[in-house]
Amino acid sequence: MSDDKLIERGELILLIDCGESPEEELKVMNEGKVGRPFNYTDSLIWALALLRVCLHLPYRQLVGFVGKLFSLAGAKLVVDPSTAYRRIKRLVGERKIPDLRLKPGEAVTVAVDSTGLKVGNYGEWMRHKWKRRRGFVKFHLVVDIKTRKILGFKATSEEVSDARAFPELLQQAQSKAEVEAALGDGAYDTRDCFNDCSERSVKPLFRVRKNASTKSRGSPSRAEVVRQVKRNGYKAWAREAGFGRRWAVETAIGSFKAMFGEYVAARTLEAAQWEVGLKVAVYNQLC
Repeated sequence: MSDDKLIERGELILLIDCGESPEEELKVMNEGKVGRPFNYTDSLIWALALLRVCLHLPYRQLVGFVGKLFSLAGAKLVVDPSTAYRRIKRLVGERKIPDLRLKPGEAVTVAVDSTGLKVGNYGEWMRHKWKRRRGFVKFHLVVDIKTRKILGFKATSEEVSDARAFPELLQQAQSKAEVEAALGDGAYDTRDCFNDCSERSVKPLFRVRKNASTKSRGSPSRAEVVRQVKRNGYKAWAREAGFGRRWAVETAIGSFKAMFGEYVAARTLEAAQWEVGLKVAVYNQLC
């Protein structure tokens, strides 16, 4: 990644859509609404979400920071922490956060992997001294190897395997771009993953086991990859397939954790899903 791109991350630009006035945006949001009308636009709530995840601020500190920031600019903004929490959660739940804008018809190659995010942020001494283990949230993601942007994700418990999460990841990626090939490590060496790629006209480029059989056994596409590896050797197959490009997803995982930390503040899996979704949206904007 270029130095200019890294510098842009530090600018912390508030990504507010200036295409229409706040009054017009509120008018559209409140059209047909029953009950108390909205007082804050979605663009403003998105700016609060951006500040929260980038500065690692709890909601009470967030509203204090934003209130002081507005007062320095000669304006007044009073947002309740509960309101900020509910509105940010609604933005993620209703998918009103900024989404990727890829060129239509552009074919991409994706890489898939997963990583663990701690539940809580207490130190290793607490884990060792008091034997506190709260497990972790498993973060599955699929990345465009060229832009390093996250095309799909899923937050699950640690018991969910990579292969089980793969079909949903591939479906999310195909909803945003035309996927021509998928790269993955040995965790995706299953008949279901290969067959799912074949059904969706995606070329599977997964690392197969050394003792894999060359017989089809329910997956002709997997057997073809096994025969290529057996015939030419793994290194030759990897060079021909461009398997080294899979490291794009490792780079994305490292960048994601460097930005937002290796933990989630959520205490439930549902809350972790929308928290990770919010961070993914911010990451794609800054990537």
